[in-house]
Amino acid sequence: MRAVGRRTGGRARLWWCGVVALLCSGCGGPTLQHVVQRDLPATRGRSCPGYLGWNDAKVEHVFLWLNGTGVYSSAFVHPSVEQALDANPAAYLTLDKPGVRAPFGDPAKLTVNDVELQRYTQGDILACARQAMSWSEQQFGQAVRFHLRGHSEGTLVALFLYEKLLSEEPALAARVSSLVLSGLGLEPFEALIQRQLKGMPAKQSSVIRGALQKCDWSVLRNRFVSCDYLEDAYARPSGRSVFESLASRSAPARFFVFQASQDFHTPVQYVHELEAWNARDGHLDMKFRYYEGAHVGAPSEVQRELSELLVQLTAPPAPR
Repeated sequence: MRAVGRRTGGRARLWWCGVVALLCSGCGGPTLQHVVQRDLPATRGRSCPGYLGWNDAKVEHVFLWLNGTGVYSSAFVHPSVEQALDANPAAYLTLDKPGVRAPFGDPAKLTVNDVELQRYTQGDILACARQAMSWSEQQFGQAVRFHLRGHSEGTLVALFLYEKLLSEEPALAARVSSLVLSGLGLEPFEALIQRQLKGMPAKQSSVIRGALQKCDWSVLRNRFVSCDYLEDAYARPSGRSVFESLASRSAPARFFVFQASQDFHTPVQYVHELEAWNARDGHLDMKFRYYEGAHVGAPSEVQRELSELLVQLTAPPAPR
């Protein structure tokens, strides 16, 4: 993966982008031979709709796809993984937030329970992601290898999950082969929110600040996340801190970071700093791909590189 592009400024209206994921266009996706769905336990009695699909009779790899915040459904196969699912013995595993549900392959037909959506937190998604791994092991056996694919909020959930596994379930952590991350969040979450509020037009920032003070969900729903979400997120370590913790544990997984040069939501400067730190002190197995673009979307050559990477990560070993 080669570094390209130059760092430039960028502005956006909303904070932690509420769209599906990097490189997504026409998100219906292909028809998989097998698709199953299950509710995955979260916290405090909540649950996440889970979706698991595959083609090959013998699955050896599982992509756990973790997307960003926003009122949309992840019930589709992301275009960048289609080639890997067709070519290799891999399965696709993803989930929706509590309160969001859709028929798999038709995410536009989502239904939303606002009461549940308002109460969900990063802790819920983390719990659901761990349950999703167990579900796929029940389906394919306990030898499958996992690849955590995170965008935006999903990068934090992937990092939190991997760190938790290293601490509590090292045997399972050893089967996490890679983390493929884009729109990588590295700041403390409260600092990220304050920076983004300062970068908004004054009128919009004032409206959102007022809604946060009152926990006015009618305003926050389509522009932000809830007060419950922020309280949980503020108490969690920053993405950068998690990388430092992973380095202290000599985490063996491979990390691939795709980062846009004009990403207002998760600025490229923090990724450059992460890369410099890792070269100097971290020594994790990390590769970085910078490109011209914003928080969502990427040039066709980057889309192709991501697709090819996912094929490579799940390809059978070459015969000796």
